[in-house]
Formats: sequence, C-alpha cells, structure tokens
Amino acid sequence: MPPKQDDLSKEVRHLADLIRVRGTFKRRFFDGLIFGLGSAIGATLVAGIVLYILSQVFEATGLIEFIGNLPTSE
Repeated sequence: MPPKQDDLSKEVRHLADLIRVRGTFKRRFFDGLIFGLGSAIGATLVAGIVLYILSQVFEATGLIEFIGNLPTSE
C-alpha cells in the first residue's frame, strides 16, 4: 500500500476502535451517571447561591421583619 493509504487505513481503524469503546453499554452508563451527578451538584450550588443572595436582600431591606409580622390564619 502507498504510504498515504497506509496512514489513512490506520486512522480509520483507530477511529473504529474509539467508536466501539464509546458505544459500549458500560461506558454510556458511566457517562450518564457522571453527567447526572454533575447536574445535581451544579443545580444545588446555583440554588444555594440564589437563596443566599435573596436572604441578604431580605435582611438589608427589612422584609424579614415585615414577613414575620404578617397575621397568620388560625
């Protein structure tokens, strides 16, 4: 085989091996597990930051006292 075809053939075999590894059930399962875990951690961090900012705004504006003085239905 000419050198260019030999290199191309090696690259095609290498890509086929990569596709085979990426397509296995175990690999896809772990990829999904890591993605789900990362999403949960990210959502928790964002929610925590938003709640912290809201608590600071409520404290600074005195809304906490106002909300605490609202009548409750009994």
